[in-house]
Amino acid sequence: MMLDVQRRLMIDSVPALIAYIDRDIRYVLVNETCRSWFGREPESLQGVLIAEVIGEELTLRLGPFMDRALLGERQHFEAEFPDGQGGIRLVELDYTPDQPDEAGVVPGFVVMANDISERKRLERSLRAGEERWRRLFDGMAEGFFLAEMIREPVDGRFVDFRFLELNQAFETLTGFSVAETVGKTVRQIHPEIDEGLIRIYAQVVETGLSERFEVELKEMDGRWFEGTARHIKGPKFSVIFNDVTARKLAEQELRDRERKQSALVTLGDRLRDLKTVGAITSTAMELLGTTLVATRAGYGRFEADQDHLMIENNCFRTSGRLAGRQIPTPRLWPDRPAPPRRRDGRHRRRRDRPDHRRRLGSLAPLGDRGRDQRSHHRGGAVVGLVLPPLRRPQGLDQGRP
Repeated sequence: MMLDVQRRLMIDSVPALIAYIDRDIRYVLVNETCRSWFGREPESLQGVLIAEVIGEELTLRLGPFMDRALLGERQHFEAEFPDGQGGIRLVELDYTPDQPDEAGVVPGFVVMANDISERKRLERSLRAGEERWRRLFDGMAEGFFLAEMIREPVDGRFVDFRFLELNQAFETLTGFSVAETVGKTVRQIHPEIDEGLIRIYAQVVETGLSERFEVELKEMDGRWFEGTARHIKGPKFSVIFNDVTARKLAEQELRDRERKQSALVTLGDRLRDLKTVGAITSTAMELLGTTLVATRAGYGRFEADQDHLMIENNCFRTSGRLAGRQIPTPRLWPDRPAPPRRRDGRHRRRRDRPDHRRRLGSLAPLGDRGRDQRSHHRGGAVVGLVLPPLRRPQGLDQGRP
């Protein structure tokens, strides 16, 4: 007797609706939850047909599940119940068959019904929020990725990171497919990644502080990226970034324009008090070399009847100011070994070939740079020449630059 009372107390304390249904589809036992569900006392439902409590329509919808339960098959499903106030209650139902009798007939089944209306409402809300977030995530113009840092097994340093989630803009900005990148490490998809980036992300994970950065990735055609890295949890971090190459190029162009404008103003100021052609030309070449960040700047003149350039005495290297000193020229016959050194460490001058250095004021023959043995092996030996169209020297009409 005491055991039955305890069982009854336990059943009544459960927030779910618990009932026993017999083969006639009548309530045999119902717990106290029926008060809030149906507004009736548990004792008043004993022997009552289910259809009289939940209605004929709902009973017909539940019929197939009850029939299978009476055949000994456990059923688990969801259904909508009236809540008694004109609304709908979403219910999770579990039908557990009773033990069959000696004839193999199942006398009834136990019903456990849980109101999951609130849970489903939250799930729908979360799902709608996730869909809105996903649309926003994929519609961002900025690239985004979630990743986790990877430590080197020996010393524990962060040496790599693995992509966990990316948006579509990541693929647009970097050219790396989202499908082929997720789950891989950055060194797998981009072995030449800038080590500075890994150091930035490692610092964010280790300190927990966000980091804003600008980086030029020379391995990606010199493109510039601006971004912010944030620590998430443990080794995980997120990065939102954008391609700012166009802005950086515009800034560089503006700086170049300002530098050139400043050079013109400076040139005007410095030329104002100069009287000789040599002084004026030397000053102009100095400012030109400085403005263009040239390794070497100067000027010369063509002899009227010779295919030669006369090197004037104001050629100089912008870093070191070599004006008035000897200027090294490309070595003649570069395929031949250098002359042996003397005891003082200097090279001995060979008698069988011209000096490989030319003094200021000497003549420097100009030929086709692609065929000239002094320069054909040095594609970048001569970047360019700025020549005033004073007089065309002989030899240039023969197709020789």
